[in-house]
Amino acid sequence: YARASPGRRPRTGTPRSGLRQLGRLGGAAVCLAGRRAERLDRSAFRHACERIKAHIAADEEHTLIRAAELTTASTHDTRKFQDVCPADTRAAIADKAYASAAHETWLRERGILSGLMQPARRNHPLNAPQRELNRVLAALRAGVEKIFGHWKRVLGWRRPRYTGLRKGALELQLKSVAWNLTRLVRLCAA
Repeated sequence: YARASPGRRPRTGTPRSGLRQLGRLGGAAVCLAGRRAERLDRSAFRHACERIKAHIAADEEHTLIRAAELTTASTHDTRKFQDVCPADTRAAIADKAYASAAHETWLRERGILSGLMQPARRNHPLNAPQRELNRVLAALRAGVEKIFGHWKRVLGWRRPRYTGLRKGALELQLKSVAWNLTRLVRLCAA
C-alpha cells in the first residue's frame, strides 16, 4: 500500500496515519508495528487481532503458574482479578492496577490476605508506611514478573502469533505448561 499524499484523505484500503508498515498475512492486511493490529479489508473481523494482555497467578514459593487468562488490551486489569485469583490461596500479591475496595472486600470475605499495592491518587500521595509496603510487595512480585521476561526473551512472545483471542488463549496456556515443566525439572533437580 502507498501512503496518501499530505493534505489528502487516504483512499479506501490504505493505512490511516499512525500505521507505519503494512504486510499481507492470512489474506488480510495487518499492522506489523508494535501497536494495536487492525484488519483493514474485512469489517466483520475488525476486532479479531487487537493487542492482548496476559493475566497470571503464580505460586510465590516455586513460581509455578496456577491460572492464566488472556484478554484484549482494552480490558482493565480489575475485571480479571477474581477469575485469576485461585480460591485456595492464602495471600494475593498484585500490582496497583488491581487495587480497589471491591477486591479488598472480596479477599477479606474469602479469608485471603490482601497484598494489593496501594496507588497514589491525585492530591493524595502515599505516606511513608504505604511506600514501604509497596516496596516490599514489589520485591515479592518480582518472581512473577520473570515469567513474562522468560516468555519474551526465550519464547519470543512479544506479539501474539495467532489472530484471535481463542487462539491466543491456547498459546498462553501452552506457554504456561512449558514454563511449569521447565520449573518442575529445575525444582526436582535441586
